[in-house]
Amino acid sequence: MKPVTRIIAFALALLALPSIAKAWTVPDETLNYSVRFKWGFIDANVGIATLTTYNIPGENRFTATLTGKSIDLFGHYYAASDTITGSIMSGPLQPVNTETLGEERGQFAIETITYNSAGPSKDGPVIEHIPDGKVIRSRVSNYGSGLTIDLLSVFYYMRQINYANYTPGQTFRINLTNGTQVENLNITYVGKDPANMGSTVEDAFHITLTFTAQNSSACDSMDVWISTDDARQPLIINGSMSVGRMECRLIN
Repeated sequence: MKPVTRIIAFALALLALPSIAKAWTVPDETLNYSVRFKWGFIDANVGIATLTTYNIPGENRFTATLTGKSIDLFGHYYAASDTITGSIMSGPLQPVNTETLGEERGQFAIETITYNSAGPSKDGPVIEHIPDGKVIRSRVSNYGSGLTIDLLSVFYYMRQINYANYTPGQTFRINLTNGTQVENLNITYVGKDPANMGSTVEDAFHITLTFTAQNSSACDSMDVWISTDDARQPLIINGSMSVGRMECRLIN
């Protein structure tokens, strides 16, 4: 998964418990983010990302589609993009299935993951097709994850929490999977912290997310600022990389 998509998809998660959830429901919405890379004197726009949510009437579930594109320093699009589409149950926010489509330099890769909390975890064989000279790699995985959310569901879990009911330092924990391995996700509420959106300054809840592979000390971290209104939209997502940082900022 490319950094642009990983940071947006990682950008968020929270353990949904009835005792801590306010009357927040998943909205129909389209959120657009600019993606910047920062390292030393480098501060450049490197991508765009869009997350669209649609509730399916009468089915108690919704679809979420995340798209990301890389651009060069002069504003031209690279031939690289990611699209993740997921079907998620509205009540527990439990993922049902996720499909990831990646494209780079004319080569496509597709992976479909279905989730069954009681079933086994396994990866199907990789299948390659060559239509019109383009290579498509496809894999279908089944993942038995128990009480575990995926990268796309994280975005909605995080927004269920009414942080106003907690004191700074409160930490929540949950399992997170990308379909092949499980990580430990810790979410810590830092406190109220205004988010500088460029032309405006918005009231926001500041949280940190720490991702640690099981049986490993290696971890990734991320800071997220969430609006304090009823929409609870992630305003800024700031994630560390091996070199520099990637920042996603809401632009709509």
